Amino acid sequence: MEPDPIKKQRLAGLQVLRFVAAALVLWAHAKFAIETNSSPLMKNPFMSTSFGAIGVDIFFVISGFVIALTAEKPGMNWRLFLAQRVARIVPVYYFFIGATVLIKALGHYEFDGGSYWWNTFFFVPLFDLHRYGRGVHNFGWTLSYEMWFYVVFAACLSFLRPNRVRLAMPIFLAVGALLIFPNYSGAWYMPHFAFHPLVLEFCSGCLLFHFRHRLKGAVVWILLCALPAFAYGSVLHERLGDHFGVLESVTLGYQRAGIWGGFAVCLVGCVICLDQSGKVNFPRWLVLLGDASYSIYLIQPLSLKALQKLFVGVGDGVKLVAYVVIAIVGGLLVHLYIEKSICLKTRRFLERLVKPAPAQLLPSSVAGVGDR
Repeated sequence: MEPDPIKKQRLAGLQVLRFVAAALVLWAHAKFAIETNSSPLMKNPFMSTSFGAIGVDIFFVISGFVIALTAEKPGMNWRLFLAQRVARIVPVYYFFIGATVLIKALGHYEFDGGSYWWNTFFFVPLFDLHRYGRGVHNFGWTLSYEMWFYVVFAACLSFLRPNRVRLAMPIFLAVGALLIFPNYSGAWYMPHFAFHPLVLEFCSGCLLFHFRHRLKGAVVWILLCALPAFAYGSVLHERLGDHFGVLESVTLGYQRAGIWGGFAVCLVGCVICLDQSGKVNFPRWLVLLGDASYSIYLIQPLSLKALQKLFVGVGDGVKLVAYVVIAIVGGLLVHLYIEKSICLKTRRFLERLVKPAPAQLLPSSVAGVGDR
């Protein structure tokens, strides 16, 4: 049997693609750095489009792939899996939650009540009625789906082998998305959330990992040919960038999973092919930005707040450049001096808590393909 190239290298291409996804989201929100709709920049279709929000879908597909890869590590069980995933996602997110609460408190912003705080700290919207209750952080809804996927995967991992989970779980969620989501009309929002078509993007990432050995030859050409077609369709349907509108609409949910999700699957699949070939060497600085993509992603709402405070009365072009620089440089600094440290410490603590056997202890690196 040939050695698995996925398990023999760091998959730098996926790391770089993470940064591309974060940059796309940055592009989608750049227009909010401009205070007036009458600005000439807002008349530019490149600036006013919401297509950059497709970076979230790319993140979801990559996450599904990484989850399946993580479950393949020697000695992995559901407790260890959940501990490592929580350690990777939660500490950094809570750091930005604290920063967001502080900034909003100083700015006298009002908070909503009810499930708002539950969704902020516990992710899964168990107490929402009719619609998703937004958390403190503007991007918190994506982490709610991330955590939901971890919980479902860990539950399946508790009684199935990893190679079966990455097939059984997509089937379970796909059946729910096809049968429960369009027919459910109750007041409790959780079933609507749990089986929304967006979960299919995570599932497709798992399937990409399962069929990674077949990503070659004709399959690669199919992905390459389908990629521009999905890209064109995604640009035509830029309204799918309205995240909360998509979460509330059956039609938009299927469209986003099919069109934007299709683009993300083709793109991630092509990058996996590059990584498996081992023929492309990405610059180390670009891989580093990929490592920092999670912090770059989460810092963006705070970057807008900083922009409003620090850049008053300057031109729109300067504001746009400042917004991009603050988000990328700020996210990189958070990654290097905060994220890596707190993720590592949290991971070690949780690994001791679940008490894995000595053979189950894995390397404590928090940068690499085992990340988000």
